[in-house]
Amino acid sequence: MELGVFSLSDILPGSPDTAAGRTDDIIGYGVLAEQHGLDVFGIGEHHTRQFTVPSPAVVHAAIARSTSRIKLTTTATVLSVLDPVRVFQGFATLDLVSHGRAEIIAGRSAFAEPFALFGEEISQQILDLKSELGSTGSSARSTSAACRPRWSARPSSGSGTSSPHPSATSSPPEPREPQGRRSCMNVTVFGATGAIGALTVTELLERGHQVTAYARNPQKVPATWGDRVRVVIGEVSDKDAIDSAVAGADAVISALGPSMDRKATGTPLVAGTRNIVDAMKHHKVRRYIGHATPAVLDPQEKPTPVTRLIGFMPRTFMRRAYDEITGMSDLIKQSGLDWTIIRFIAPKNTPKQLKVRVGFFGTDKLGFAVSRADIAALTAAQVDDDTYIGRAPAISN
Repeated sequence: MELGVFSLSDILPGSPDTAAGRTDDIIGYGVLAEQHGLDVFGIGEHHTRQFTVPSPAVVHAAIARSTSRIKLTTTATVLSVLDPVRVFQGFATLDLVSHGRAEIIAGRSAFAEPFALFGEEISQQILDLKSELGSTGSSARSTSAACRPRWSARPSSGSGTSSPHPSATSSPPEPREPQGRRSCMNVTVFGATGAIGALTVTELLERGHQVTAYARNPQKVPATWGDRVRVVIGEVSDKDAIDSAVAGADAVISALGPSMDRKATGTPLVAGTRNIVDAMKHHKVRRYIGHATPAVLDPQEKPTPVTRLIGFMPRTFMRRAYDEITGMSDLIKQSGLDWTIIRFIAPKNTPKQLKVRVGFFGTDKLGFAVSRADIAALTAAQVDDDTYIGRAPAISN
């Protein structure tokens, strides 16, 4: 359940209020609604002097710049008298400004004034509304400029009870388009400036997704991202920054991995992963993709000589890193999210390879070395593919 408030933007007859003053008030209401924990703020659309706002998208854009979480909607867009393509374009732009928080409630107006103002016959309003809804929907389906689908996975508890996995393949599995879900998504990437994280951001952008990158060091943010990527700077211990980064996301990718520095202490990424999971649950984001080594077993795998070896080496010689990667993975497996963990053994800084194998130890033929570029490609493919929900596929060249 979501709770929200809305303003009709009316001006009380006889009051000293001005349109400018009321507009400032409404912007303040939207900011205040988020501060008090509400989920939605709506603005009505009217085209007479008794009301302030004829263009809710413009006012919502102002609210968007001072908020990070609350959904911004109309109550309602008078679609039966408006150009449906312009309506879509306006709210697509708002969706970009707000990083995926724009919504539309469409209606035909409870007042007669808009029809005369726009030269429309009021008796045709029901037919007009049906037609405009269809046109607006067509515009939304035909562009990836600012769609914000919500992850809607097949039934799965993430416990590894999904259908049998596909066999090993010579190329990464192509993402399938589940019914009722478009592929353009808002994706938050943690560890986005790392070797694999940065490549994953590039893959997501090339696939038409909108990306929020969470990074610890602003100096490592690639200049090539420009304004195509929303960047949030923070530590994995910063709950507020993580919450802001996850707000509005459809999926979360964690490219975080343990430090190999023998002087490192503690397991900060376990606590950081818990912060990410908490933020996802707070914002009702279900899709999670992470990374690990075969020291972490797939729920349907049995130990093999390779997995035993990969588990023995870090457990014996790099115990802190082993405890961190297994602790992160165990937390995700028990989270109830729609998770996938991509496993790999020996990542290399080489271009994408012609030969890529994806599968499971004990049943599929897998090697050791793998290109980081191929890991990134498989990771990005998972955001809108439910093949490996509740599974931990391994990748090699």
